[in-house]
Amino acid sequence: MNASGYVVTSDGTAIEIPRNATDLGISENGVIFGRVDGVFEEFGRLQIAVFANPQGLEATGGNLFRVTPMSGEPELLTPGEDGAGILRGGYIETSNVEIVTEMVNLIVAQRAFELNSKTIETADQMWGIANNVKR
Repeated sequence: MNASGYVVTSDGTAIEIPRNATDLGISENGVIFGRVDGVFEEFGRLQIAVFANPQGLEATGGNLFRVTPMSGEPELLTPGEDGAGILRGGYIETSNVEIVTEMVNLIVAQRAFELNSKTIETADQMWGIANNVKR
């Protein structure tokens, strides 16, 4: 929030929220709301940008992306409509990693590396014996 009471992104996009607003939230369809003097008010709406080729977007840092000719122009949709998905305010995104599965995979990889190392060591010893037999 800047000094003028606007919620602002680093690129300057802003939504004005009164300083005395309480109970702020975002609905599933993108409405930003809050209570001012006991009355709920709508402060703005978020939209979801959908691209024909999202992999063509250029990452600019800070979790922001820039449109490129490869990505195509954005289609702005209201959350919850036309398959755009919904918004969940007040949630924290969790990791998509299952720690137990990843630990098991790590142990399997370590054992495979250990087995391959022993195989190479044994093969080296066998070549050494074969070389000594010829002499």
